[in-house]
Amino acid sequence: MTAGLRMLEMRHIVAIGEDGLVRIVRGEERLVAYYANAIAHLL
Repeated sequence: MTAGLRMLEMRHIVAIGEDGLVRIVRGEERLVAYYANAIAHLL
């Protein structure tokens, strides 16, 4: 797991299931979209 993903999990923005899938916590979709747009230029 990357440090960034670990921080999102620690802040309860995402949850990592037993199956390893990363899920956005309900109500945090707008924040995740903001973060995604902020780094889109790096891809």
